[in-house]
Amino acid sequence: MISFGSPSPGLHGILYVWDVGSWEVEMRIETRRSRCWQVALTRDGKYLYSAAKGALRKWGVVTTDVVASATVAKSVVIHAIAVTPNGESVYTAAGHTAKDCEIRCWTSDLQLRGAIMGTALDEGGVSCLAVSPDGQTLASGATDKSIRLWDVNSHEQKAVLRGHTKPVSSVDFSPDGNVLVSGSWDSRVKTWDVSSVC
Repeated sequence: MISFGSPSPGLHGILYVWDVGSWEVEMRIETRRSRCWQVALTRDGKYLYSAAKGALRKWGVVTTDVVASATVAKSVVIHAIAVTPNGESVYTAAGHTAKDCEIRCWTSDLQLRGAIMGTALDEGGVSCLAVSPDGQTLASGATDKSIRLWDVNSHEQKAVLRGHTKPVSSVDFSPDGNVLVSGSWDSRVKTWDVSSVC
């Protein structure tokens, strides 16, 4: 299954979950309160997390009910969200500048575990997140054109990957966790050998 949100200006946000086998809509929800900026689906396909301005929500895919929620400052826009493979933790990134950008960790029921890390960016903010298959490494792509790998336990930065010439728009790990794939506004897709780091 895949999921995405529709943040059309002037309209309420709509969440969709699609079955990629049949290409039929499995779930459609009108969030009503605000536009949805980011979504993440659990690996088992049972739950969908959505990020709107000032709020996080966890939805049951079958019931379409909100099963958990969390409120953040109304001025905060969450730019990236990722769920660990075991579904036990959720990571979010918010903030527009290197000074206020922060990655946070939440439980599966959206209880804040804490600020995991300030992002140590050169400029701008984090635009995308991904968790390694073993759940031990978090990758963040940023508008300063860098990709950073973080140890989720110690919160230490493990590596910085540079090569894109414009902001990084997406990151993801291969199933074995040895390769990281990144996309960028520079219209390039890059692969990185991270086997020695992850």
